[in-house]
Amino acid sequence: MREIIKDAYKVAELEHQFVDVDRISQEDVNKHYGDKYLIDEAKHHLYWANDSLATTDPSEPDYKVHAKDKRQLEKFIAKWESKIEPHGNDGLSFEKILQKVNPKDYRLLHFY
Repeated sequence: MREIIKDAYKVAELEHQFVDVDRISQEDVNKHYGDKYLIDEAKHHLYWANDSLATTDPSEPDYKVHAKDKRQLEKFIAKWESKIEPHGNDGLSFEKILQKVNPKDYRLLHFY
């Protein structure tokens, strides 16, 4: 298992994306998701964490959750962005990666 994958699963937003949204095992993420894709996904979630912080009152309970998400994502990006290793699936779209993960069940995974 690549270290970047282990670290990605320590970031609540990324773990949620892979487990709950994409429904992909850690082994499949390790095999099919390149480092650049993981960094780009983290940046995407960081954008939404920042947006949520900007639109949530600091007194609301969700504010602390968004702040924690932001810290985790920033830490992940800072650690790994300069260490990106090439991957055979670099440049593929999310949909193409899902097709590789499980071609038979792609239609079940594709819900966008």
